[in-house]
Amino acid sequence: MWVAYLVKRNDEVQLWRSRRDGRRAEQLTHNAADVRDFAWSEDGRRVYFTAGTPREQLKAREQAEAWRGYRFEDFQRVEHVINPGYPPRALEDNPPVWMVDLEARAEHRASVDEARAFETCARSATFLVRAAQNSLRFSMGRRPGRR
Repeated sequence: MWVAYLVKRNDEVQLWRSRRDGRRAEQLTHNAADVRDFAWSEDGRRVYFTAGTPREQLKAREQAEAWRGYRFEDFQRVEHVINPGYPPRALEDNPPVWMVDLEARAEHRASVDEARAFETCARSATFLVRAAQNSLRFSMGRRPGRR
């Protein structure tokens, strides 16, 4: 059995997987953009994931904006004006869906049908996580011996 997770190394967020006992770990994605979200396919042979704007494109955009200058209202507090870095960016509303075929060791942009499968898997995974959180919260909130 495998466990999938996100790892940030060298300013890149990529998808990795490990055996449940931790004996083997491997990087699944080598995407030009940071991986945002992922879900296993129902049969466990594929992993769907979303990725944002490619890092090089973001870097070029930030550099171009820095050369043009920043507007004062782009910053939330005065200390951001003094040491801005750059104004915070909103995440994309609808990032593209990608897929890793674990048997073929291939990463590619998902087709429309594969993207729908991701949405289905992600929705059911979110439901399970929320159900587990609610269950944990409920059981943690009670003290033994009290009703």
